[in-house]
Amino acid sequence: MQKRETFKTEIINNHARQPLSFFLLESANAGLELQQEDGAMPSGHNGPWYQTETPVRNTAHWGIIFSYAFQLTNDSRFSNARRKCCDYLLSKKARPFGKAFFCRKKGKDRANNLIGQAWAMEALLEIGLQTHEDDLLQCALHVARLHSFDEKANLWRRVEIDGAEQGYCWTLNQQIMFSAVTLKLGNIAGDSSLSRSSSYFFEQFHHQIRWLAKGLPCHHICALNQRSFYHRLGERIICNWWKKQALGYMPFILYGLSLAKKWCPDQIFWQFGYIDSMVQQMLSFVLDNFPYGYLENKNSFRWAYNPAGFEIAFAFKEFKDINYQRDISSIINQLIKLQIKGYFCNRKKLMCINTCDPILQPSRIYESARLINKI
Repeated sequence: MQKRETFKTEIINNHARQPLSFFLLESANAGLELQQEDGAMPSGHNGPWYQTETPVRNTAHWGIIFSYAFQLTNDSRFSNARRKCCDYLLSKKARPFGKAFFCRKKGKDRANNLIGQAWAMEALLEIGLQTHEDDLLQCALHVARLHSFDEKANLWRRVEIDGAEQGYCWTLNQQIMFSAVTLKLGNIAGDSSLSRSSSYFFEQFHHQIRWLAKGLPCHHICALNQRSFYHRLGERIICNWWKKQALGYMPFILYGLSLAKKWCPDQIFWQFGYIDSMVQQMLSFVLDNFPYGYLENKNSFRWAYNPAGFEIAFAFKEFKDINYQRDISSIINQLIKLQIKGYFCNRKKLMCINTCDPILQPSRIYESARLINKI
């Protein structure tokens, strides 16, 4: 415990006045030394689930870091590293059957549900839009189109890495994140099927949520045509395990909704008001429980796994028109400072302390790019 407090003091003294872009660039420079010859970045495990991952997820995240670092500096080292990350994602190692991405070695599937695919697609989409490299966007589109959407259930189905269709994904944050990426992809590619399915999900998903407390959505989502699901689930829904997941993944739910808002602000479903109402409830819950699990034990699903400070700050930024009756700018700055103060290591130049996965967590500083005004 004393060693961790020493790290924190060092970070406060040396970095308190640095802009957020400083830490992104520090990480990008450190990341150049971590990249393998084939472009892959070191792989960790799937957070508190401790499932061994392939390099796909981290390589996708680092590709975005290098891309934004290049935007900030025009340093060719970063553009070269970015392209190497993309080359890996396009390679047979990442997609051994030329279908879905091979994301994890252990778990119920090797594609890592919807979220493994969404993270890889997010990187190809983001970088493809920045570089105008069509091969990146086409790969992301190909993977997106492998997934079928069931309108009656309002759920996306999973696929295995060989393209074989699997069952529904029942995880709320994954459905939101996948829908955000496919909505943007569908819009830019003129793919009406992808756009329509993703938009329909956002129009309907509020009917599928069970709230464990006001502002705290359950991590598990039910099918639109199976409203009796929670009655069958019974008291299991309110056990500590479900609450732990709900608390931990709410910042990432906010991140996915905020990404959809940033990428596709003109969609008609934003006009209905129910998503704003949900976001307001969730952010009010966070503020009422602030700092929301900051520096809790490493088995947490909150700050120790998800970069909650960046994700919650991003939600405040994108949903700034909601009246929170608080100084939002001050809250955003406080959240960013807490994320850096508690989790960024001055010595290693990476966001790798007080986390359950010091290999994965450094790559997730890519989320901070959404908060840098220069980009």
